[in-house]
Amino acid sequence: MQPIEEGERVYIILDPRRKWIRSVKSSQQFHSDKGFLEYEEIIGKLPGQTFLLKPFHRKVAILRPLISDFIFHMKRQSQIIYPEDIGSILIYGGVNPKSKILEAGTGSGTVTSILAHFCQPNGHVYSFDIRETALNQAKKNIEFMGMTHQTTVDLGNILENDYDFQNINFIMLDLATPWLAVPKVKKYLHPTNGRMCLFSPTLEQVKKNIKALSSEHFSWYCTYELLKRFYQVKPNATRPIGRMVGHTGYLTYAAFYSLDDSLHNIGFNDLYSPENLGNLCIYAQFTQNRRILVVTQNQSPFKKILEKTLQNLTNFTFIFVSQDTDEISQLNEIESQQLFDVICIDNCYFEKLFEKSAEYLENGGVFCGIHENIEKAKEFHLAMIEAHYYDITTSEIIKREIRINEVDKKTTTHILSNKGFLTLGRKVLDKIEIKEGAPKTPENVEMVLEVGRNL
Repeated sequence: MQPIEEGERVYIILDPRRKWIRSVKSSQQFHSDKGFLEYEEIIGKLPGQTFLLKPFHRKVAILRPLISDFIFHMKRQSQIIYPEDIGSILIYGGVNPKSKILEAGTGSGTVTSILAHFCQPNGHVYSFDIRETALNQAKKNIEFMGMTHQTTVDLGNILENDYDFQNINFIMLDLATPWLAVPKVKKYLHPTNGRMCLFSPTLEQVKKNIKALSSEHFSWYCTYELLKRFYQVKPNATRPIGRMVGHTGYLTYAAFYSLDDSLHNIGFNDLYSPENLGNLCIYAQFTQNRRILVVTQNQSPFKKILEKTLQNLTNFTFIFVSQDTDEISQLNEIESQQLFDVICIDNCYFEKLFEKSAEYLENGGVFCGIHENIEKAKEFHLAMIEAHYYDITTSEIIKREIRINEVDKKTTTHILSNKGFLTLGRKVLDKIEIKEGAPKTPENVEMVLEVGRNL
């Protein structure tokens, strides 16, 4: 791992509500309501450890940001597509290291950048927007995420202009009127494996999208809405957190062939679903430049699903364990000095496994797990709390299908099975002990902040 350099962006975590991405400059300071930190203290140090804010002695974790961290910290002029939706787009869109992607509606450049991350090294993203001011900011954001070389971003109207694209593998339409673009962009798609996604926030738009896809004789199309619930995890008080994002948008996918059959051939099921895998890809960043260890069970289809979706797994290491015997001898096969950026636990958890696996995780790395039941997810979550990990979450994804009757145009919604719980945390080396009698944040400030949060 390389030390933090002058000008590098870091991810600063104070608590679950207060997180920042900042560029480190030796002549400047980081400021928050809990105190300040000299950037000079960070430069030259390894990420994945804690530092102390002055004067109130509050600890912050300093990490290198992931692509999921950037999403909510980008400057933008329009509403973003949420990470949960982007993860789904990656999988249903079949994005892989050689995908040719066309995007209409660059927006903030968030989706553009993430598509570019996952189509490296041989793919490319071509993105267009009609708003020059938005495009200028998007280009800065794409550069901010280091994806300029993987993208071509231009001012252009996909509805009016003709382009010479051929054999595009995936088209992403995030426009006010995506249904008008369908007849225009259809000819750009690869004739046998081309796929498309239309993102729309309202049902009226979805109806027009479906009508356009039907008129253009797409063999398969379907509309989904994803909701995500986070869990409060305590030893005797585990339950969903009351607040959640109730609606982001509707994702309408289309293809020239049955995408249901294609996904079935990959091996997706209720636990190892496109939605769950997409979330792991985004939040744990399953990209080519990351060293990833997957601890899985002998009978699990997880490895085959990853091979068929991500295709190039040269940066993955798989260890197979038995859930029944608490046997971890296979982990001894890993070289003692080998460290990973991500460790993923596939539906198996026990204390010895956590302790041994954690030894191979780089400080600042992601420890993530997918579990069929809340009990195992809870144990994993509490183990990370005990080990002083940061940014720990446990969540589930609720998947709804939007169906529009072709005859009377009536809309119904159906909850689809999408079981399982995703738990993630970041490993942080915490050597700082707060001494008794150290200054604290004034009580009246804390009280005002808590009242504001509750409101």
